[in-house]
Amino acid sequence: MKGPLYDIERDDLVREVTEACRNLLRLGTADFKEHRAVALVASDLRKLFEGFRPYLPLISALRSPFLRPRHWTTILALKTPPLDVNPDLNQTLEDLLGEGIMSLVEEINEIGHFAAREKKLEEQVSAMRDEWKHIKFDLAPFKDTDTHLLHKPEPIWELLDEHIQKTLAIAASPYVKFLQSEVNYWKQTLIRIQDVLEEWGKVQRGWLYLQPIFTSPDIQAQLPQVTAVFAGVDKQWRNIMMGTLLSPLVLDACFQSRIMETFWSCNDSLERVEKGLADYLAQKRMAFPRFYFLPNDDLV
Repeated sequence: MKGPLYDIERDDLVREVTEACRNLLRLGTADFKEHRAVALVASDLRKLFEGFRPYLPLISALRSPFLRPRHWTTILALKTPPLDVNPDLNQTLEDLLGEGIMSLVEEINEIGHFAAREKKLEEQVSAMRDEWKHIKFDLAPFKDTDTHLLHKPEPIWELLDEHIQKTLAIAASPYVKFLQSEVNYWKQTLIRIQDVLEEWGKVQRGWLYLQPIFTSPDIQAQLPQVTAVFAGVDKQWRNIMMGTLLSPLVLDACFQSRIMETFWSCNDSLERVEKGLADYLAQKRMAFPRFYFLPNDDLV
């Protein structure tokens, strides 16, 4: 009652008072039931502890490790004039009781509860950000092309989907206000990774299909302009994959300078290459009707 609140270990205090009440009750009603004098002492002691128990919620709330300056500002504003209590908690419980703080226990507990929920959200966001610091792309060399492909990106997609859902849930929490800007930034980071991966996958699929076709001298001779377009995509693809090989962390790779714009350009070029190839094959079929029965891969 007369010592500064900062000296109190709240969890230890709650546990010790609770255990004392339980043990003293047992002593007075069972262990020393036949020894009236001892039982009375135990009963008197239990009354002292029981008399202290109503203060435990207040002490627990004020000694919460999750309270930040913004929470203390709210606590001080609960009373006019403001309560004479500060985050250092150098006041005694007796001092605070003299200010009538017990009438504010419910509000202070609610603030402590709010602070704990905020801290939980903060830890969840921090844990996700820390996890992504170590997530890397798995790259595999592709035949004798002297470049690489993204190899089995499914685990990255699964983690990304999980974290996007978790982040959206955090963003919808009533406790997120103080963390809103950080959560919004992290949400945009995950969506950026998602968008880049989608475009990356499209480029890889297109490049995989067209690369063996446009290494053919015959196709290069027949379609020089289309070949030149593909060569530009091929150069950009190799540059991106070399950069990713040197720095395979997903957060680094997905935020390479202008990587999204590069993938958009590549996919646009690949569509033009596929159209040029399709037009060429259509001409072949018109000249040789028997080719209508052959799929594109065989016809090429």
